[in-house]
Amino acid sequence: MVSSEYMNRSNILTAFYLVALTVAMVSAQRDGLQGSGPSADRYKLVWADEFDKDGSPDPCNWTCERGFVRNEELQWYQPENARCENGLLIIEGKRERKSNPRYRANAQSWRENRPYAEYTSASLTTRSLHKWMYGRLEMRGRIDTRPGLWPAFWTLGVESQWPGCGEVDIMEYYRGMLLANVAWAGEKRWAAVWDDVKIPLSEFKDPDWSKKFHVWRMDWDADSIKLYVDDVLLNTVDLSKTFNKDQEGKNPLRQPHYIILNLAIGGTSGGDPANTQFPARFEIDYVRVYQKQFQGSTAEPDPSFFRPPAEFAGDFGHYKSPLIFDEGTAAQTPADWPRRRQEILKTWHGMMGAWPPLIEKPAMEYLAKEHRENFARHKVRVEIAPERQTVDGYLLVPDGATSCPAVLVVYYDAETGVGLGKELRDFGCQLAKRGFVVLSIGTPEFASLKPPYKPLYESGENGTPLQPLSALTYVAANCHTALANLPEVDPNRIAVMGHSYGGKWAMFASCLYEKFACAVWSDPGIVFDESRANVNYWEPWYLGYAPNQQRQKGVPNETNPRTGAYKRMLQEGHDLHELHALMAPRPFLVSGGSEDRPERWKALNHSIEVNKLLGRAGSVAMTNRKGHSPTAESNEQIYTFLEYFLARPR
Repeated sequence: MVSSEYMNRSNILTAFYLVALTVAMVSAQRDGLQGSGPSADRYKLVWADEFDKDGSPDPCNWTCERGFVRNEELQWYQPENARCENGLLIIEGKRERKSNPRYRANAQSWRENRPYAEYTSASLTTRSLHKWMYGRLEMRGRIDTRPGLWPAFWTLGVESQWPGCGEVDIMEYYRGMLLANVAWAGEKRWAAVWDDVKIPLSEFKDPDWSKKFHVWRMDWDADSIKLYVDDVLLNTVDLSKTFNKDQEGKNPLRQPHYIILNLAIGGTSGGDPANTQFPARFEIDYVRVYQKQFQGSTAEPDPSFFRPPAEFAGDFGHYKSPLIFDEGTAAQTPADWPRRRQEILKTWHGMMGAWPPLIEKPAMEYLAKEHRENFARHKVRVEIAPERQTVDGYLLVPDGATSCPAVLVVYYDAETGVGLGKELRDFGCQLAKRGFVVLSIGTPEFASLKPPYKPLYESGENGTPLQPLSALTYVAANCHTALANLPEVDPNRIAVMGHSYGGKWAMFASCLYEKFACAVWSDPGIVFDESRANVNYWEPWYLGYAPNQQRQKGVPNETNPRTGAYKRMLQEGHDLHELHALMAPRPFLVSGGSEDRPERWKALNHSIEVNKLLGRAGSVAMTNRKGHSPTAESNEQIYTFLEYFLARPR
């Protein structure tokens, strides 16, 4: 729908396509494929708008674009031109004059140098409300094919500017041609690479074609996009070839996309509407989104994630091998490892303080419930510490869940993990859509990041103070038990994951509580590093807690020295790679960003060695992105990792 210039393919390709189209249409009609549903392909309806309620479109599903938006089109977009009526969404184009409040006589921008618009219409989008990655997107509608009209049912990716965000034109029509296109970024800014198909409407051999309703759909997975009309395949796009040709080189068709429905008029591709009678209508019966039910990923994560780059292979840095016992000998056989593992655990618990007894049956109170796409979202209160201390969170349960894999998502707050916070941190929501049971929690009151820290419990006059990060691990262990006790959950397939602060929490939780089957740590800073201000384990809300002493926030220095367990750890030569080793042979993924660059493999190589001792390979993985914030690509790597390792009972 975003047009750079008129797209052309060779006459030979067009002729070949038309022959294929004719054969496909005859075959589809012969085999009775017209109108076939998604059930045979294991698809399940996860979202839909049937437009059954008269009035304005549902604001929970759609927002309206406004003004002059794209492609030098003639219409002014406004909400008044969209309405639901008799079970249809009607987007109406009108010939009417609309003043341009942004008008400036000498402006260079076409959006500002027009004093008014001669036409109005509407454009609806699910942006910031709903997005999907992979599945079947389907629309049944009737399009007006008269000159100058440019209706479309299309998607854009949530990340990057066009065309780097990726575009899929599931249905686009102008100038007598029906289009089925996919686009991504070329080498020059604003220049797209197109995989496009254009079919003259005359090829459908039906003079009443535009008077009828038709079904357009996209079938989309990690390998390809297939675009159809009335079950006739129009275009297949190989997603191994859709990487942006810019410096970042991401694949924008492997990220979540949102939907747009619009009726454009004129512009760079729409043609001349001067002789067309108005109003014009784009009528939509429904829009539906289906996704395949969870059966576990059929593909392994990229093997390159499990091996260090050549420059770090076999490089163990300055880190002491976790295979060396305190008395100086080395663990040399698998039978030696349990004893060395217990030694590491004893050392770290000794530095961070002992836990109170774990809760055998943590209470989970259900406070509220609402249904979201293909899962139920429960507001819950979970018992997590002595004296019935609790934390509020969200439990996401896929429809029909029984003995499913589960993930504990930890972060500053519970809301972000379920899609009620920052973009691309909705790990729990995305995992629930894929069939995981999810418990998303935030920081309990006793571990508040605001001073003073209130201990989880009183460890006694001579007891080692329990460090907040260890207390959070204790909380995660009890949440694991709460999940394991649910009938919807397979207790042997529970993972923990978190980003940033949550990444530190998830790392300690998975390393110190061995019942977590696997883990994902998103850019926490996986080793001590005082050159990075965000790898701040020295802070009192992590490992720097000392009773009756409150150090100032910031990197340790002479006037603001190290405190608490963190001080002791560095004095005694400990580092976090010792904790990583406790994961063996359980798999874990470091989703690295600005804080965990490829050189962190020097620490991870020690975990690889422990796994080698145990006869395991492919358990230690790291991916890398440029910045700290998650990206659509890094999130997909996380989901693929979790799907693969938790796919089936183990």
